Amino acid sequence: PKIKLYPNPTQDEIQISSSESRFTFTIRNLTGRKLIESIIDQQNHRTSLSTFPPGIYILTIQFSESGNTLTRLILKQ
Repeated sequence: PKIKLYPNPTQDEIQISSSESRFTFTIRNLTGRKLIESIIDQQNHRTSLSTFPPGIYILTIQFSESGNTLTRLILKQ
């Protein structure tokens, strides 16, 4: 599976575009605290980071169809 994550760095929200239509995404801070977790049933999803302080966050995507997991870093300005 493939994803596009943009804009990165971001000031407000991120767009996640996936090659699979069902996935779970989790955003954690660098200490591992879970900030957002959501199950998505579409290939494109936007989520707001406007309440997050500037910093680096870890995005993990678990694909339902293939069972694969991808991890990316997000820079919030």
